[in-house]
Amino acid sequence: MHRYDWSRPVLRLVWGAVMSAGLVTVGHTRGRFSTTPAHCDGDLIQGLIVFGAFFLGCCVIEGAIWGFCSRDHWREMREARRTRNNSEDYILSGGRLPEVQNTIGKFFLALGFVGIGMYAGPNPCTNQSVSGVTWLLAFASLVASYGMLLCGDIVMK
Repeated sequence: MHRYDWSRPVLRLVWGAVMSAGLVTVGHTRGRFSTTPAHCDGDLIQGLIVFGAFFLGCCVIEGAIWGFCSRDHWREMREARRTRNNSEDYILSGGRLPEVQNTIGKFFLALGFVGIGMYAGPNPCTNQSVSGVTWLLAFASLVASYGMLLCGDIVMK
């Protein structure tokens, strides 16, 4: 019997969804004491497309991490069976993100990834067509999604 710990990947995905929604809606709102009009020209459909791109990026990255962790887990399980160790000691936990160990460094790295992804990637404040998706937009949304997952990892510590 193998045990699975789904809490870490699920919490990272929830954090990615919350942060994606926040990045999409921040351009459509004004601050409480703001006197300037909202600077965003995008509509609800464009916001949903950008949210979907960021959340899909989070799912792809989390799935890749889970796949690599699962591969390593099964390798450890085979080795435990060969050496007659207790295979119940190995828990598949969803893995860790490739990251910097310093929390402040991780925070700035995450902000940098999100900033680069927002600058070069899909923008909720401009109307873009779905057919105009390029490799740069897809890569930039993956970079921003990785930054969001790193932020989630910081919050979960």
